[in-house]
Amino acid sequence: MKIGEILKHKQPREYEKLMKERKEHLAFKDIEELMGVHEHIYKRRRGAYRQIR
Repeated sequence: MKIGEILKHKQPREYEKLMKERKEHLAFKDIEELMGVHEHIYKRRRGAYRQIR
């Protein structure tokens, strides 16, 4: 189980905060690590990430 999934089940509020921060692109790398996001998609800079979405 990934840390993000554990957070989702045990601490829904913390998970929601993380998702809000992720949408606002604040502390993106920290959130990426917490959520266990696959690295290869996100190796580009933030601008490129926005374009991908």
